[in-house]
Amino acid sequence: LNNNPILPTFSENSPKVYIDNNEINLNRLPVYDLGKGYLFRINHTLSAGNHNLKVSLKYDRITIENSTEITIKKTLEIKSYNLNKIFVEGASNITIYLEVWEKNKIAELEEDNILVLLNGDILQTKNFYKQGNFYILELTLPNLEAGKKELKIIVNKNGFSDQIITNIYYLMPINLKLPIQTSLIFSSKDFRFDIRTDNDGNLNGKIVPGIYDLKIENPRAKILIKNLIVKSNEFSLNFLILNDLKIN
Repeated sequence: LNNNPILPTFSENSPKVYIDNNEINLNRLPVYDLGKGYLFRINHTLSAGNHNLKVSLKYDRITIENSTEITIKKTLEIKSYNLNKIFVEGASNITIYLEVWEKNKIAELEEDNILVLLNGDILQTKNFYKQGNFYILELTLPNLEAGKKELKIIVNKNGFSDQIITNIYYLMPINLKLPIQTSLIFSSKDFRFDIRTDNDGNLNGKIVPGIYDLKIENPRAKILIKNLIVKSNEFSLNFLILNDLKIN
């Protein structure tokens, strides 16, 4: 508020403070500081992010309002993360890279400050060390059925915490023996898997179970199958070769 050697007397029920349009109870009336003006002391819990702060005063039948945006930062925050791979098979090894900040500087963490869960089950860390700004965790994943799995990383320190949730995808094998050179292209909104036969007609590849548009191409035919459901425990494909029939 403007510094004024003549201090005004506020009207009844004034001043008022609002955060995100919600009125906040003042613990006490504002105090006047010769160098800073009126000081409002507010004890209120806010989530991290941007918030609108508004002060409303009534003086001599005049209402004065002013608002500004304030930013609340997390005390402990995962600034960035990375996985060395998101597609895995069986009991695979993965590496997680975490950049964690505490009060505007790189956090000092121990292995016990970080918890990693896969579909709700705690994973044991094989190796833990720091490299530059990143903490690196090396883990072995359990052997699970093919499909999408939730990976949750939680950082705790001194009563503060932050977490990120991402996905890991367990692959399923596709092994077929086909009579002619063929390619299978599995396409979805998230993935594309392109699998082709070798010179002996063996078609070997891996995909994530899900719903795909499947394009089958060989010298004799081009076939598109829409919304094909690929289950985690089975995939088969049978060809009937008709020498006198062409399919486009």
